[in-house]
Amino acid sequence: MRRMDETRRAIEAREEESVAPWGLRSSRASRARPLDPEGRLFDYRTEYQRDRDRILHSRAFRRLRQKTDGGPLSPIDPRRDTLTLTLEVTQLARTIARALALNEDLTEAVALGRALGTPPFGAPGARVLDSLLRRGRPPLRSGFSIPMQSLRVVDLLEKRYDHEGLNLTHDVREGLFKQAPVAGTGRRPSGRVAEERGGIGSQIESGSLRIGLPPSLEAQVVAISGGIASTLGAMDDALRSGEIEPGDLERVPIVRELIRRVGARYPQRARGRLTVKANVLHRGLAHLMVTATIQSTRKTLRTWGRQMKIESHQEFLAAREALPAGAVGPGQRITRLLEGLRAALQARVGTGAGAAQAGARARRVIGSLLGQYMEDPRLLDDYVLFRFRELAGGRFLRDLPSLTMETEIDRRYHGSGVLLRLVADHIAGMTDAYARFEHGRLSGLTPDTAAGTDRS
Repeated sequence: MRRMDETRRAIEAREEESVAPWGLRSSRASRARPLDPEGRLFDYRTEYQRDRDRILHSRAFRRLRQKTDGGPLSPIDPRRDTLTLTLEVTQLARTIARALALNEDLTEAVALGRALGTPPFGAPGARVLDSLLRRGRPPLRSGFSIPMQSLRVVDLLEKRYDHEGLNLTHDVREGLFKQAPVAGTGRRPSGRVAEERGGIGSQIESGSLRIGLPPSLEAQVVAISGGIASTLGAMDDALRSGEIEPGDLERVPIVRELIRRVGARYPQRARGRLTVKANVLHRGLAHLMVTATIQSTRKTLRTWGRQMKIESHQEFLAAREALPAGAVGPGQRITRLLEGLRAALQARVGTGAGAAQAGARARRVIGSLLGQYMEDPRLLDDYVLFRFRELAGGRFLRDLPSLTMETEIDRRYHGSGVLLRLVADHIAGMTDAYARFEHGRLSGLTPDTAAGTDRS
């Protein structure tokens, strides 16, 4: 029988003393299934620490290192991959959560897992999959989004235990589901988790997501950190690749604000693309927005706490329905300035040739893969066909005689919403390199770059 070690008791005791009333406690976290002790005699980790570790060691997390928003990375390409961005989001989120006295372990777990559902080619790939699923035969009205796919990954698709998924706490699962915006569209996850058989709702227990409640403050911290990190990452990548010059950004209001604060310490002249200016801009804007987020959120929470007369964690839980969904943020003025920076980057970089090529690559590769898999499911890996048999019934496709197989494909596979969702899962799990390799293989084409077919 596993015994709770004094280390875990001490951590949980510190949480009670140091975490604000509106921060969640690992001691009250719950899961869908009991944990398997796996022969261990002692239990050192809290529930949220265990979730963090399960996410960190998942296959989906490892694959983030080969996923980008821009397509194939060259050996000298300075752009961030999704793994790098995830680590940057996590560090910003931990800084903000610690300053606000929220649960740092919960924040870290949600931040590390927020991008697990990212498909090949990142946000462009997610938009392509969403469109294809909504226009499919039959159409899957729940479409595709990274937050919901991340939930599918941790609940269904990861295979590390005797059960499906990672069996994460409901607080972490809820945090993943309530990340926004969805797939770069500005839409947020709706209360209708799914509407079709084979979709997320038919396989995932959605009641524990507490859809009617605002996101926890820890989940809100991750969402804000994601917006800051992705914007500053895009700016930094554009500066270092030469897609945009520092002079172009110095006319943007939030950059002017930073230069005003830095004063004479801001370098007026710098040579080359990898300039001191790029470092100053990234470092300074990160500090500006994180500081604004901490200060504005502290004020919001103190005011809300006084209004709701919250002095204990139990009082917070009773009042959580009234928690503002946008309680965490840098304030209206800095938010407007940040939006101005995003708009400037979109105008200069998001509409350029590189972005157009990334979108075209995602449409070509993902569209071809989904179409070929749906037309001839024999092209799919065995695990997808086994999963289809589990969900839709019938015999394993490869066990059928060839003539019977053709009839079975026409009768059970063509027009199947279950198969369409499983194919989307299969494609979403691919790295950029493997998606391009598989597209080239199935199309009889030579991949445009080295395959790099690591599917671990």
